[in-house]
Amino acid sequence: MTQKSPGEILIDIRPPELADEAPLPEADLAIPFFALREAKLPEARRYLLYCDRGLLSQWHGRALAARGLEVAVYQPARSA
Repeated sequence: MTQKSPGEILIDIRPPELADEAPLPEADLAIPFFALREAKLPEARRYLLYCDRGLLSQWHGRALAARGLEVAVYQPARSA
């Protein structure tokens, strides 16, 4: 899991009702996990995927990587 760096695109892949209930302010895009397969994402960027537990992010990250995209799982910084 990783933190966001400049130039990376953070995608919140949670279902819309969860993303609306607890927004991720640092997210650049909100694309529900069920819509990622059809999403048109440029290959020249690095994408970070976020879901509550990281499991969907890992699974969908592998699928996007198989399409030639650079993908990692995003882990928000924890508050002290």
